[in-house]
Amino acid sequence: MTTCDFVHRVESLFPKSVVEHYRKIKKQRRLRERQSCYNKIAHGITPPVKVLFFALDSNTWKYDSLFQAMQKDSFFSPTILVVPQVNKGKEFMLYQLRHGCEYYESKGYPTICSYDEETDSYVDAFSFHPDIIFYSNPYDGLVDDRYNIRNYMEKTLTCYVNYTYCSVPYEWQCASAFHMKVWRTYVECDSNYNQIKQFYSANNCVVTGYPTSDLFASTKETGKDWKLKDGELKRVIWAPHHTIEGNTLLIQFSTFLLYCDFMLKVAEEYQETVQFVFKPHPLLLPALYAHPDWGKEKTDAYYEKWAKGKNTAYVNADYIDLFKSSDAMIHDCGSFIIEYLYVNKPVMFLDTYDRRAQSNEVAKKAYGCHYVGKKEDDIKEFIEKVVIGGVDSYEGKRNSFYDEYLLPPNGRSVAGNIIQDIKDALGK
Repeated sequence: MTTCDFVHRVESLFPKSVVEHYRKIKKQRRLRERQSCYNKIAHGITPPVKVLFFALDSNTWKYDSLFQAMQKDSFFSPTILVVPQVNKGKEFMLYQLRHGCEYYESKGYPTICSYDEETDSYVDAFSFHPDIIFYSNPYDGLVDDRYNIRNYMEKTLTCYVNYTYCSVPYEWQCASAFHMKVWRTYVECDSNYNQIKQFYSANNCVVTGYPTSDLFASTKETGKDWKLKDGELKRVIWAPHHTIEGNTLLIQFSTFLLYCDFMLKVAEEYQETVQFVFKPHPLLLPALYAHPDWGKEKTDAYYEKWAKGKNTAYVNADYIDLFKSSDAMIHDCGSFIIEYLYVNKPVMFLDTYDRRAQSNEVAKKAYGCHYVGKKEDDIKEFIEKVVIGGVDSYEGKRNSFYDEYLLPPNGRSVAGNIIQDIKDALGK
């Protein structure tokens, strides 16, 4: 019998409430021990503080405003290390690394690729002598194990901001071993912070707001992603999720297989009044490549239709300007259910079930700001009545949601809140 089996057998002798209380206390004790270790590390750090961002692609990069603020502050010396995503095979890993490096370099950020194709070797993160490491994703097995948090938590301070504004119950996304190990988790709002406290003490959590808020507030709209510059045409985003496997996954969002052909027909039908951008979740592409009814050839042909259509475009990059320059969005993505509300535009959620069953309290209220589509006629009605006709009955709800959940606290930007917390913790 393994130790794990023995523990489970002993726990089965006690009521569930007792076991849960014991586990919570155990988590809190471990968290206190780790924070004590981190405090010792913090006392030895002097400026300029070397900050290393473990980055993936542009879609999960939420640190733009923070990175830029650190570049302007002599207290910090930030660098980006593009780490390899290995859970989708080597071909996808190389694609992600190349495009990631191109993206960050195009912004003028000091960028290093973690993998050398010629020598088949990986960069040692410790060679940069980082004082702080920011993670972009918390999942074990997603990136190469060399960059797992357990390799760094005893020598550096580790930080994390959710790669989406958390919309699912916290026991799904924010109660993992990673969240017990990280020095700081910067949380979006008081409601999400209070949910975390249900699972552990949350002593390593600080409410700062969500960094994307800074970008929506500061980015000047250009409309670069829209093929047609005709100001008379309405601009609609279609953003399908990647979870096409449906019931095989805990999270079931995607309606792509239901509406993929229909959305192309809609784009053609309304080509004189509306233009569309296809903005799929980046993991939809490899998911379709692996799907028995799709594969690479069919998938590439489908994406190409969107790219080459008269009034359509395909976008697989930063979406801040895309959101700001749009008139509306149709989607089934858990993250966008909150993030699109930053721009206060009409939005429809495509739902084949009650989305609230897989939502936390913030997302439930965000869902209430959405028009809900459960069939093709709902989509057409949304386009005709709300987008083209301008009859938007949910504007007031979106305004109230923004004021309650999306404004960062303390009268500062989100980046300002994070920087101030780090400086306070370092005693500077």
